[in-house]
Amino acid sequence: MKNNLDNLVIGYVFEPDGSYKDIKYFKGTPENIASFIVTNQFNKTVITDDMDRLITSSLIGGFIHECPDQAFLVEKLHPEIIPLQLGEKEPVEIDFIDEADLYSGIDIV
Repeated sequence: MKNNLDNLVIGYVFEPDGSYKDIKYFKGTPENIASFIVTNQFNKTVITDDMDRLITSSLIGGFIHECPDQAFLVEKLHPEIIPLQLGEKEPVEIDFIDEADLYSGIDIV
């Protein structure tokens, strides 16, 4: 069975000194991306695709810093992240993908 990595994203969580605190792989839905940012709001985050192209980055506080695709930001990410930031909605539990499973032949996403 072939992996479907088309929608895989990589979430990096940074320590204050700039080092990686954590790296997570997950399905790149707007809901998951928003939840990842808000859940890690006490750290800077960067989310890239599997080719290491920037999807978005956030500052401490869970605020979007950069998002090259402005249509994605306005049409898809804002409707998910703003209710989370306002406390109107809870973050979803993200199904993280173990790095060892990425290319193992297991259907992961």
